[in-house]
Amino acid sequence: DSTIVENTTDLIADYDINLTRDNNCTTGNLTSFPTAETVTVGIGSWANQCYRGFLEFDTSTIPDTAIITDTDFKFEVKTILNNNNAMQSCEFVDTSTTRQTDTASTMWTAVGSGTNILSDSTCTSVGTNKSVDLGSSAYTLIQNKLSSDYFSFGLKSNDETTLGGDSPQLYSADSGTWPNSNPAT
Repeated sequence: DSTIVENTTDLIADYDINLTRDNNCTTGNLTSFPTAETVTVGIGSWANQCYRGFLEFDTSTIPDTAIITDTDFKFEVKTILNNNNAMQSCEFVDTSTTRQTDTASTMWTAVGSGTNILSDSTCTSVGTNKSVDLGSSAYTLIQNKLSSDYFSFGLKSNDETTLGGDSPQLYSADSGTWPNSNPAT
């Protein structure tokens, strides 16, 4: 006999990781800051900015023996900066063992070089009540991290080369809480 339990997890941290770039989001001055409202991804035209996002969720309320069968990430897109249609999708990336307490450089590298969980265009237009199923790869990743009580992933643009490209801002109007974020159910 099996029981199905739906669990909404809490967002521990969301970070904008920002590179004033020299070339294709690979080198430059790196900064990171926690943000209560937005995570930006993509390329900006101001000072050659390149943006990636990092999200970490508390999964301590999910029993370590649970079997993950669905992963939904729910969000809003507040605005698209420099909307010139350069960005075709957001890349949802496994950040492995990277945590919110790591350096900006570690988070940047983890998002840039991690394994792609999902490529999805849902983030490329403004709107509320958006949702993506992170898929079976995320089920396994979360399952394997249950005893660690967290799950993290990164967001980046599929296009990190076009200067003045699109920069969607994923947003929650709920004063620091992401709406219905369910990375593990």
